[in-house]
Amino acid sequence: MALSAEAAQAAGLGETRAWLADTGLDGTWHEATVVDRGEGGTATLRRDDGVGDPVVVSAEELKLVNTLPSAGVEDMTKLDYLHEPALLNNLRRRFGQDQLYTYTGRICIAVNPFNWQVSRPKVRVRPAGW
Repeated sequence: MALSAEAAQAAGLGETRAWLADTGLDGTWHEATVVDRGEGGTATLRRDDGVGDPVVVSAEELKLVNTLPSAGVEDMTKLDYLHEPALLNNLRRRFGQDQLYTYTGRICIAVNPFNWQVSRPKVRVRPAGW
């Protein structure tokens, strides 16, 4: 049984944030809030944008959200949770601040400023007259 947003926050559950994989777009993740914790190590997540029904995931599938500064972090080994959505979110934030180089320890990750494809569907725009 899922709790309402108000009941979840009153119970102290509203602070737990996690990533929820998009079932329609591979490699796309949405921020969600844990609204209920079930028996056997499951959690019920509700997307923050309100789209779709709540989803039950196992503890092994739960990918918690890092608290990041607006510009992300330069070295991803400083992230509390290191998984695909955490890496993509940090790269997206840094790209938005024109920070094309990000490190994971001694490994440098460079994002091509002319080909941004990190967790975003491909959209082609053709100028008029082409």
